Amino acid sequence: MPLEIVGGSSGSGGGGSSAFDPTTTCRVYEDYLSVAVFTPFNSGAGAAQAQNAGQLTPDRPGQLRQLTGTTATGVCNSYCIQPIEHGKGFTYKSALLLLQLSTGSEEFETITGLVADVVAGRSTNGIYFLYDRAVLGANWHCVTDDDTGTTTTDSGVAADTAFNDFEIVMSAGYDSCVFSINGAVVATHTTVANFPDVNDRGYPQTKIQKSVGTTGVFQYIDYQLLDYTVDR
Repeated sequence: MPLEIVGGSSGSGGGGSSAFDPTTTCRVYEDYLSVAVFTPFNSGAGAAQAQNAGQLTPDRPGQLRQLTGTTATGVCNSYCIQPIEHGKGFTYKSALLLLQLSTGSEEFETITGLVADVVAGRSTNGIYFLYDRAVLGANWHCVTDDDTGTTTTDSGVAADTAFNDFEIVMSAGYDSCVFSINGAVVATHTTVANFPDVNDRGYPQTKIQKSVGTTGVFQYIDYQLLDYTVDR
């Protein structure tokens, strides 16, 4: 199914176990095999859009193509319409491919993770991976961001044009956040003051947004998955 919500969690950050328990945990999974259940948000001239696409690689069936459109401020987002409340453990996973890298004449940024807003611009509240060549350079960065403070860590992993798998694991105690790329830990954040406040909302999402240039840029998403603790 493109979207499943099931009790329990196989992720360490979801607070569950291999036995599903709908009273404590929930899973939201989008594999983009058919019409996407994650909601698209598009803004900008030149047909900024999100659409299901054919496989770029045979081992990754079901993909969503995101296009910014032909405007210097075009944005394309794929997000879960149901946010979670921060303050509990979760595991977020995604895989995406940049069809091109950002350049001085065609700048863009990409976010994948949990962010408070789904529209154009960057929220000041979230937990996510960020590629922003113009400001931060060629590498992916790991961000925990509250309204009053931000922790940003260079992952040491350069953005490229291959599929990469991203994972964010928040501890059940909401006091440690581990970021991994392609199975390798690249950062651990423990400055809780810079985590989104307890009960703040976060939308699972992957977003691409232009800032310079009028040539549309593409990225492909293979999947998004979120396991998180819930109260009944």
